[in-house]
Amino acid sequence: MGKILRVTVLAFLFFPLFAEIPQGFEEAKSLLQKGYEEWNPELMEKGRSLFLNMVLTKESEDPYIYYYLSLADYRLSNYYFV
Repeated sequence: MGKILRVTVLAFLFFPLFAEIPQGFEEAKSLLQKGYEEWNPELMEKGRSLFLNMVLTKESEDPYIYYYLSLADYRLSNYYFV
């Protein structure tokens, strides 16, 4: 069994496949993507603030919220440092 397969199996054991999607997740995702495509920091910041609100209110333990929050920080830092 390869390393990648073992990691994938472990990921499925620890993270549920059909986790409850918090309200506003898709909106925050689309704001972040639209802001990135248009190179608009205001839209990226709105998306980031929605993800941050989900983390702070603990709406869900979904690891994707943390992923997208980090992605928003990364994209905003690229905007301001370029």
